[in-house]
Amino acid sequence: MMDDETGSESMKVAELNSSQLRALKTKIDGRLADLEARERQEKLARVVALVEELELPRLDVAEHLRGKKAGKRVAPKYRNPADAEQTWSGRGRKPRWFLDQIAAGKTPEDLAI
Repeated sequence: MMDDETGSESMKVAELNSSQLRALKTKIDGRLADLEARERQEKLARVVALVEELELPRLDVAEHLRGKKAGKRVAPKYRNPADAEQTWSGRGRKPRWFLDQIAAGKTPEDLAI
């Protein structure tokens, strides 16, 4: 293991038992997480500095990073005849009420708005 004060190697990894290896792994994982967090913060600080240098509005940058589709709602295409509050856009996973209506003999056209 590494001597904390001098940084010199006091034991070879091949000579460590399982509990010593786990302890070393825990130390390494913690140190690695600290380094990665610091590097991430440094990168974000560089991005913020560049945004400010270019005088870009932060909101514009954030919206661009999220993508143009973020936050846009899609109009519903189908409505549950048993509960008009339940609608579905036709995208993503089919809702339970839609599947139940299809199983009961309705067609998607019957449920279209």
